[in-house]
Amino acid sequence: LAVEDLNYKGQLIEYCHSNNLRAPQFKVINSKGPEHEKLFIIKVSINSDMVWRGTGSTKKSAEQDGAKRAISFLMDK
Repeated sequence: LAVEDLNYKGQLIEYCHSNNLRAPQFKVINSKGPEHEKLFIIKVSINSDMVWRGTGSTKKSAEQDGAKRAISFLMDK
């Protein structure tokens, strides 16, 4: 599996661009836990009716998780 296959954020940005959608917005909506084991919760939104959440131990992994969920949803449409 190539590394780019796992860059869901890049795939999502590309998908939005190709389908004339707004670029996705990534926003940390919460982080909890002690410094050494934080959990980040990210909101991924394309517009007001397309919103997903991602979670991860880093902002980057949370963004990737949210983007993966968004891509899965969009590819199934």
